[in-house]
Amino acid sequence: MRNKVMSLKTYLKAISELGAVSETALYTPLATHIISGLLHYGPKSYAINKAGKKGTPDVRIFSGEDNSEWIVCEVKLDDDDIRSDGKRNRIWKEQIAGRAYIRAETVYVLLCAPRSFYVCGVNGEVLDGVHVEADDLFEIKSGARLPATDSNFRKLLERITVEASLQRPQYEQFRRGGLPGGYIPLSPGTIDNLKDTFDFALRSLKAYCARSFDRLKQEYRESSAQLVSWEKKLEDVGSDPKSRTKVLNQIRRVKRRNRRVLQLFDEDYPQFKHDQTYAGTEKE
Repeated sequence: MRNKVMSLKTYLKAISELGAVSETALYTPLATHIISGLLHYGPKSYAINKAGKKGTPDVRIFSGEDNSEWIVCEVKLDDDDIRSDGKRNRIWKEQIAGRAYIRAETVYVLLCAPRSFYVCGVNGEVLDGVHVEADDLFEIKSGARLPATDSNFRKLLERITVEASLQRPQYEQFRRGGLPGGYIPLSPGTIDNLKDTFDFALRSLKAYCARSFDRLKQEYRESSAQLVSWEKKLEDVGSDPKSRTKVLNQIRRVKRRNRRVLQLFDEDYPQFKHDQTYAGTEKE
């Protein structure tokens, strides 16, 4: 459905009709046609700060992989605020860094104006940049000019698409120490960031453990059902040596293939629950 109408042309038409009103007026066409239409984020995958709450970025974009706040977006009404090195550096110092927009989960910062889109790393380095001109797209790094099409726009900002978020680049950056969450300095001013990091890590870990537990539990149910079925067949064959040997081989095969889950739920997990009860823990 997205490809029937060119999102970029629709966006340009919308901002042309809008005029230079306010930054907040730019949020809707930006979200509808750029973030959703071109970068493919669903409505629940971004949050707009329409109320102008202090300390909150204009737009926050969430990863399609784990719903972490992986991109923060600052919107300006004047393209020169983004294109000028001096003005952009001042915005970074006073707003991005000064208002602590970058959190433990942040991977990229997107600086936007009506016809300018700059993708920065968390240290302020400009990684990608696109100027939307009359008939083409100007790529600031290489100086290349491409036709102003949806596909070209997406190609130039590929690293911040929802598809790119599914590749989890933040984890590789974290391992290299390229994210603030990789080396959080402890001080009264950063302790909230540390808490946010632990909260996010615990939420992710609990979700992962729950999924893994449910999967293993299902494997246990299936293997237990197989054992019950073969043990019933063992009773049915009576004392015939040949038939009993075939059935016993099947029982051993099921036990061998499912040794881990059988031990986990027949021995380890019951012991774990017993130890929890002994320690006074009511909830499993």
